[in-house]
Amino acid sequence: MIKKIILLLCFFSVTAVSAQYKGVVVSKVTATWCPNCGSWGWDYFEALRNLYQNQADVCLLGVHHSGDLLNPVSNWFSGNLNNSYQPEFYVNNEQIDVLSFNWNSKIDELRDKVDSYAQEIAFVDFDFINAYVESGEIICNVNFGASAKATGDYYFAVYVFENAVENFQSSLGMTIHPNVLRAVFGSSDFGNLYASSGQVTPVSQQEFKMALNGAWNKDNLGLLAVMWRQDGNSYIVDNAQSIYNIGFLSSTEDIDESLFKLKYVPVGVILEADSFESNLSYQLFDNAGHRVDSGALSGSKTFQHASYPAGIYTLMVQKEGKFLSRQLVLSSN
Repeated sequence: MIKKIILLLCFFSVTAVSAQYKGVVVSKVTATWCPNCGSWGWDYFEALRNLYQNQADVCLLGVHHSGDLLNPVSNWFSGNLNNSYQPEFYVNNEQIDVLSFNWNSKIDELRDKVDSYAQEIAFVDFDFINAYVESGEIICNVNFGASAKATGDYYFAVYVFENAVENFQSSLGMTIHPNVLRAVFGSSDFGNLYASSGQVTPVSQQEFKMALNGAWNKDNLGLLAVMWRQDGNSYIVDNAQSIYNIGFLSSTEDIDESLFKLKYVPVGVILEADSFESNLSYQLFDNAGHRVDSGALSGSKTFQHASYPAGIYTLMVQKEGKFLSRQLVLSSN
């Protein structure tokens, strides 16, 4: 049974936020028929995944230009990058000149480029409040801070990617493809107009919904949010944030929720379980899908504010293969 995670808004107010440094999209433009995409191109992307595994502000994206995993949004995305062959690698819209004989040395070059973008101030700060799968829909809510004055037209889009997609790849045969770009919320590949030139936008929230494709594994889905700056007929990444494993983190299966209570106290959040329950364990995930804490659960467990960075977390209680998930808010204040 899938249930919506309830966000405890009484502990999380939407206020103006400080300037946000830019998040980055690292794209591999690829094709399933391409031998180089499954040899040195595959090795390079795996090295990058080891470097930036599940980071919210550095999203590694498999963009299929052609072949079995091509779809309309990946076709647009690669075209927007002015892609001409496969594999090609990009940091935002900038190509990294990676070839078979130099890919090892190009890891540091790409990391330096990511670090350079990460020191720039974005046009507007935004982040996912939540993301989940419910009743055959993918739903997310995004919080936006007050923006700077727009120096052009900016468009905002949310994309779906799927990790661990089993499919053929030349040079490898049947294999597991990471972070495959699948779809965009709405009808526009580059999203909707967020701000026009000269405009300053206020603090706001937006909700996004789309039907879940039955061919996708909901437990392996992630979301990528991009603020694009229009430049003629091209769209340039200004800022990006991602969130991982939204289906897994929002699933709940048949554990009686009345057996558990979340209690907010000055030092943190206490999870209280019925003392007669046994064989319980817990896992705590941050907003990017990282597991930051886990263990056996007996009686109660206190998640102290001082032990975790401030943010929204997903708590999963498990018993004999069944799960119950809840969100909690931890604050350094």
